[in-house]
Amino acid sequence: MAHVYPDPPSRRAIQLFTAANTLPLCIVALAHNTTPMVNYYDELEIEDFAWDPVARVFHYPCPCGDRFEISKAQLRDGEEIATCPSCSLIVRVIYDYVSYRSLNVAYI
Repeated sequence: MAHVYPDPPSRRAIQLFTAANTLPLCIVALAHNTTPMVNYYDELEIEDFAWDPVARVFHYPCPCGDRFEISKAQLRDGEEIATCPSCSLIVRVIYDYVSYRSLNVAYI
């Protein structure tokens, strides 16, 4: 199978590295001008999260026993990834940015 690389000057170097099976994955991703794929544990709607007024974050239970968290400032900035502080799992938070900005709710 023939591979076409977008950067002709580096084509030969990529072919040599590929032939030797020593090409790191990050170089392959850069050569193909792609970004690494993010693996989310789940995709959750913001309505599924609970608001913690003390910590000022939205949270959702994580399988590790802790909780995924995302702050209202992160949501305002367009962030859509909630992280768990105890493990490496992340979830994608689904929300309508325009509707979120226009909501007139006390905790937002």
